[in-house]
Amino acid sequence: MAKTHITRQRREYPRLEEEISLFYRSPGGSEGRISVTKNISVGGFCFETDMPLTRHDLLWVRIGKPLSSEEGFGIYTLAQVRWAERIGDRKHQSGLEFVSIKDTEQREIIRYVEEKLEN
Repeated sequence: MAKTHITRQRREYPRLEEEISLFYRSPGGSEGRISVTKNISVGGFCFETDMPLTRHDLLWVRIGKPLSSEEGFGIYTLAQVRWAERIGDRKHQSGLEFVSIKDTEQREIIRYVEEKLEN
């Protein structure tokens, strides 16, 4: 079962620490990679990767349902790397901001995060 934690920080949007399946690829790339989010908000998400990313890189991302349940959402959108850091020999962590997200998908994330925050 995946761990769920709620992080209350001074951010524009509430951030939910949760592992949610993630597929990503560069806009011109044909090969994608799989990972999981470390946290998510209506504005973006953080995740770990074995591929180094740099600030301003663009990625197509598909974020699916949480690993621990059938509830949740599924979105496919463009996101931009806002920060990136190396956290090990072959591990990197990056924070991405949604740059092209449909209103319906944004509302799904809001609903999901708010439901988790209420519990």
